[in-house]
Amino acid sequence: MVKSIEKSEGAASAASSVLRDARLSKSSKLSAGLDLGQSHASPGVNIEEQIALQTQRINELSEYYKVHKSDRYSRRALLRLVGRRRRLLDYLKRNWPERYRELIQRLDLRT
Repeated sequence: MVKSIEKSEGAASAASSVLRDARLSKSSKLSAGLDLGQSHASPGVNIEEQIALQTQRINELSEYYKVHKSDRYSRRALLRLVGRRRRLLDYLKRNWPERYRELIQRLDLRT
């Protein structure tokens, strides 16, 4: 019985590490493509990176909904993501207007 628990824990940790690596590679790929380095001294994820990742996810979901027009239940995820990005953009605009303008231009959001 103990061996089966150890095996299942090992499989779960392996699966979680694969998912974690996939998320890290996606964020590093995006930040390398947009060249959004740390522009402030705080540790953690840069607010510009968060907005860029959310923009990429919104664009992916928008393409999905162009094909699957009748998928109404998961559309809520897109709306939540747009709202979260809007709040982050408002925060950035309020506290760092120059960084906001630069990010909007770089991500080509307001054309």
